[in-house]
Amino acid sequence: MKHKIFLKQMNSVLQQIATLQGAEYSENDLYRGRVRFHDQRRHPRAIQAHASTLQTRKLFKAFNQASEVAKAQPGFRRDKTWQSLPTALQYVPDQYRDELTDLLKQPASHDAAKLIADKLQKSMEHIFRIDNNQRLTKWKQRMRSSPKQSFTWLRHRAKSQTVAFPSNTTHSSVNTHVRLDTICAIWKQIYEQHKNGEPSFHSFMQKYGETIKRDLCSLNPSTGQDICEFLKNTRPSSPGLDSIAPYDLKILAHWCPALFDMLAEILNLIERTGKWPTDLPKGSVTFIPKTNDDCPNATDYRPLTILSAVYRTWAAIRHNQLCKNWLPRWKATQAYGLKQAKAADALAFDVCMQVSTDTQNGLLTSGISYDMKKCFDSIPINLVIQVFNQRGADVGIIQALAGLYNTHKILPA
Repeated sequence: MKHKIFLKQMNSVLQQIATLQGAEYSENDLYRGRVRFHDQRRHPRAIQAHASTLQTRKLFKAFNQASEVAKAQPGFRRDKTWQSLPTALQYVPDQYRDELTDLLKQPASHDAAKLIADKLQKSMEHIFRIDNNQRLTKWKQRMRSSPKQSFTWLRHRAKSQTVAFPSNTTHSSVNTHVRLDTICAIWKQIYEQHKNGEPSFHSFMQKYGETIKRDLCSLNPSTGQDICEFLKNTRPSSPGLDSIAPYDLKILAHWCPALFDMLAEILNLIERTGKWPTDLPKGSVTFIPKTNDDCPNATDYRPLTILSAVYRTWAAIRHNQLCKNWLPRWKATQAYGLKQAKAADALAFDVCMQVSTDTQNGLLTSGISYDMKKCFDSIPINLVIQVFNQRGADVGIIQALAGLYNTHKILPA
């Protein structure tokens, strides 16, 4: 409730600022702070990158129901969901209908539901292929009907060329459906490395516990002044799904700093309870190419998770406070790259100096360099939080982080 009041006050102040400066302020700006995109995906206008029709929407609904039965425990709700599945049979292509009918005659079970979901997935893919062929044929007919159609289509084409990359089934493709399927197939394996359980904290401590220094840290509650001081020095960056840009918060820090006393109360409450307002943990993932190749592989992209500006503000402030008040107490003196420590370029300089000195003295120098593939995408989050707690980090920050990773939603952008 406090978060909703803060959003209402924030939008009201921003509207007044825009009015005083003669800037345009649309009705959509009044809903800044709400993640409507996530809610729309329950009944998407497009299904798996394809335009939805009545037939595919019905099949997609049945596919979700079958997936729910495959995960649900026996009970009334699972039985009711199972009983509603036959209504989608009339929309299934003929070649899949008999198999699905036989499966639906069986009692509800996890295995049967998985098979039904697989058949429904294949049914949708069959319809998508037919639909794409029909759309392409009609597009060709339209282009051939008049030279004007070709010029109109070229004028409205996207200015940036769509990136093509190899897939398992084709050499390379710019088709959205093929590209998304390839990305999902590859990155699902990476993100699900710990799907059967993360490494044990007990085992981790048995092996590395002696090397972990511990120092208890207790930070003061956040204040509106802390938030304002940080926002006044922050740089513009992309807004999250809630459409709040860091620049919006920076404007408020100059025009209405008292508003952030309310936000500070919300953040302190989150740290005490570990519970976040509904829309704050939601984020989107966009893939940034790491190479300049014309046809990169799906693994040549770096996933960038974009969370809400409010969360990023909280995380940056608490990060700075930990680095100032807690990190120096336990960090290794020979560590490089940490905040308030020698930077990575200093490491390169020191290594060059050591190699040069050893060469002049007739000594041999060797070293080992490790580059873990997809390191940050494979980190077991729960183990990290447990180690964070073992080192003595502030309890409120640990609770807030645990609550975020237990509830946040990531949507492909």
